[in-house]
Amino acid sequence: MTLRIASLVGLLCICGVLGGVLALADDDTKKDGAKKTPLKAKTVPADFPLTAKLVAKKSEYELTQSEMGGDFRKSLEDKNLQKPAPPAVDLALEITNTGTMPITIKLDSDLGHLCLDLEGKGALTLPYQTMFTREFRNGKDETIEPGKTFTLEIKSLAHGFRGTGDGSYWTEPGEYKLAAKLKTVSPQSSHSRKMAVLTTDPVSLKVVPPKPASGE
Repeated sequence: MTLRIASLVGLLCICGVLGGVLALADDDTKKDGAKKTPLKAKTVPADFPLTAKLVAKKSEYELTQSEMGGDFRKSLEDKNLQKPAPPAVDLALEITNTGTMPITIKLDSDLGHLCLDLEGKGALTLPYQTMFTREFRNGKDETIEPGKTFTLEIKSLAHGFRGTGDGSYWTEPGEYKLAAKLKTVSPQSSHSRKMAVLTTDPVSLKVVPPKPASGE
């Protein structure tokens, strides 16, 4: 009984912190075709001395024949079908300390996560992985010195809770915009507000049709 109560109290504490992080996000990324407010670079709270920039190390990606078009989109939206892995990408999130003191943030923690916002004619974002183990993941501390930049590599359009809660897909050739939002917690007690959301300006990505098979 004591163990159950302790577990419940711990879960409530985690949910309380997560609620605070999510509240800072201003709810400007939505799924299921809801109207979105275009993302632009900002830090919340504004006096938190970190900024984020999304860098496209590769800006052009090729579709595969089996993962494009209306039928593919319908299969993604079918909750009874297993979704393919989101597209592989080569991006980087640069987090810069603009203050005068070292700042420590949590990465890979259940208290925060990276969200991606994909916009374009064939863009689709929806839940990817919905089942998770029940343990709390504290993640790791990353300290950024004044004037320095920490780079977080992004290799997939899987994002959200534990890096796989959501998936973004492009289903048609064309021009896309992608922005990133990092929800994180600073464990430093010297800050009056420990939770922060770092949002980037969008980068432009081009998605091209698959190359014809040899001999066609």
